[in-house]
Amino acid sequence: MEEVDIRHADGTIIPTLISAQRTIVDDVSFDVEVLLDVSARVRHQHEIELALRASARTDALSGLPNRACFDEVIAAHVERMHESEKLLVLAFIDFKSH
Repeated sequence: MEEVDIRHADGTIIPTLISAQRTIVDDVSFDVEVLLDVSARVRHQHEIELALRASARTDALSGLPNRACFDEVIAAHVERMHESEKLLVLAFIDFKSH
């Protein structure tokens, strides 16, 4: 089996699994190909990945963005600033009460 994206006539991409086999019966060769549309499975897997990513970036108790989310956002801003050659200033203050 092989994963192949097939382009439909209307331009949409359909993820498929393809299996091909050559069979010979009475000295006559037949090609048997099976195509399986797996777009629902791919869509479901993508939804699960998005949910897991959101869960990993959110504090379970408060529902607020956590440190991992903060790190991702800062990394994205740093990359954009680097590409545009602009200056980025970041101040991070962490107060601990005694």
